[in-house]
Amino acid sequence: MIVAKEKELAEFLEVSGQYIREAYQEFKGAKGYDFMKVVKRHLQSIRGNTGTMVNAKTLAELLGVSDKIVRELTAQNILIRNEKDKYDLYVNIKQYIQSDDEWNRKKKAEREILEIKKEILKDKYHAAEDIELIMSNVVMNFKMNLMAAKRKIIIALESAEKEKWGDILDELFAAALNEMAKYQPPTNAGKVIKDL
Repeated sequence: MIVAKEKELAEFLEVSGQYIREAYQEFKGAKGYDFMKVVKRHLQSIRGNTGTMVNAKTLAELLGVSDKIVRELTAQNILIRNEKDKYDLYVNIKQYIQSDDEWNRKKKAEREILEIKKEILKDKYHAAEDIELIMSNVVMNFKMNLMAAKRKIIIALESAEKEKWGDILDELFAAALNEMAKYQPPTNAGKVIKDL
């Protein structure tokens, strides 16, 4: 048994949640509504009792897809058509829902990749080699500033009174650290993002 929530059924059948509650209360269980029974009853109410065999166009309308998608899914053996080009409604809805899970996972992954690409362009992520290059430059500059500070420290301390040594050291180290603070990450603007 396929169980569906009220909101899902309302969207699928294009009716209100209140209509679902009132018209299909008998099919409601602890976890939700019996999807197949609700759809069968709904079809009977809108089409009369014409059976469970439908053409591709009707199946497409019920599934909320185009005729082309129905043909593609039939070619992929997801939907099953009989020799009279009719589809058993219950079998094919069940098949579609099961295949739809895989399709949804694929679409979700595609959306996530697209979001990551957008974030890359907004400079939220950077290529590891870009960061490695920038950080090695920052570290090298910092090292050079410290090495240069060594000479400045010796010169400054020789000519200063002992009480001012702390201030002198603070000033020279702050200058070296300020150089690191000027770091600007690279921008991804204008880069072509290849498939991840």
